[in-house]
Amino acid sequence: MNVSTGQRLTLVAVLAVLVLLPITGAMIARAYQRSALQGFDHRVAAYAQTMAGRLDVDEQGVLRGARSPRELRFDQVFSGWYWQVQQHGAVVATSRSLWDASLEVPVDAARAPQRIVTLNGPRAEALRGVVLRLSLSRLEAPVELIVTLPLSEVTLAVQAFERLLFAALGLLGVMLVLVFALQIHWGLAPLRQLSRELQRVRSGSADELPTRLPADLRQIALTMNEVLSHQRQWIARARSTAGNLAHALKTPLATLRLRIEHNPPDVAGLRDDLAQIQRITDHHLARAAAAGRAGAVYRRTRLRAAVQPIIDAVRAMHRARAVALEVQWDAETEVVIDAQDLQELIGNVLDNAMKWARQRVSLRSVCHAQTVEIQIQDDGPGIAAEARERAMARGMQLDLDVRGSGLGLAIVRDIAALYQLGYTLSPGVHGGLCVTLILPRAL
Repeated sequence: MNVSTGQRLTLVAVLAVLVLLPITGAMIARAYQRSALQGFDHRVAAYAQTMAGRLDVDEQGVLRGARSPRELRFDQVFSGWYWQVQQHGAVVATSRSLWDASLEVPVDAARAPQRIVTLNGPRAEALRGVVLRLSLSRLEAPVELIVTLPLSEVTLAVQAFERLLFAALGLLGVMLVLVFALQIHWGLAPLRQLSRELQRVRSGSADELPTRLPADLRQIALTMNEVLSHQRQWIARARSTAGNLAHALKTPLATLRLRIEHNPPDVAGLRDDLAQIQRITDHHLARAAAAGRAGAVYRRTRLRAAVQPIIDAVRAMHRARAVALEVQWDAETEVVIDAQDLQELIGNVLDNAMKWARQRVSLRSVCHAQTVEIQIQDDGPGIAAEARERAMARGMQLDLDVRGSGLGLAIVRDIAALYQLGYTLSPGVHGGLCVTLILPRAL
């Protein structure tokens, strides 16, 4: 079942209201019932104390002065407002409301001076009252005074309160659910807007997401815009690479066709044309591979672990020239770039430096707060300022006597563009060329 986020939050709010409000209502009703019973008991006890003050015994030991308090309901027959005086279990006097009946009071084995009792009246009505155990002068045995009131007065009041309480809680619950629903609907409005804008981007109606959003969603929109921009650049580069490859192969293929049709075929020319086609193909394949990796999620790469195999390979390739390769770097430094692209970058620059160097090449890394600079210097002839831009051009060789395809530095330029890396060509401290690559540092 595919339930939206808003529906889930609304369901949680409804369940919370359905669970918490009844519990709260039950607790409030219970507290009110206890408070009402305590007030009822205090009221009955007050009547009993008033009645006890009116009891008296004459000189012959006869109980006198048993008069009802100033409450007409003690005189109303079977009203539930009763009092009764008894001694040794025998009824001595009763209120007029009892008529010819009497109260059946539970026996108290503890003989407490005052206790609360619940009993049934003459007509089986529920009563609640106070039993006072009194010792009067001129009487050998104590007497018990029982004063009761109908329990319905409390139960009816509690029931009325509960009806009002649960009606109010029910109304409150409905209002809370509506408020929660409106709050959730309003709170998720930016997400719905973001979803609509994503659909527009997907359909081609918009190029990027709006950033006028709440702070937490604004960062998401900015990040997604960066991803979308990077993907657009990657697609544009892929199309450009395909177009450049087709354009670059057009002339060599036409020349190759003419040489094949020549009688006899020009074998040496065929080799040159095939070599040129191979160089062009290698360059564009390398560029496409780098673009594919750059279009993926960037990875953390440990500098030494990725580049050391390239250093060893370059040393082996140029062992015959006896050029010293000095390396200085932090073994723990990490950069944000694909390991294979990092090897391609360092490998091409290092190979170019080893070709032109006379005696020494140095590679060192300089760590900054956000970036890592990799400097590769040689003591070769260097490159004049006006020729440095041409040195980065595709297929350009400044000296045809030096073996190479002229694609190395161009590949470096393309990879740097894919990752938006900085690079500079400047005079080296030993008189040759210094190539500086600026990579983002992994934090």
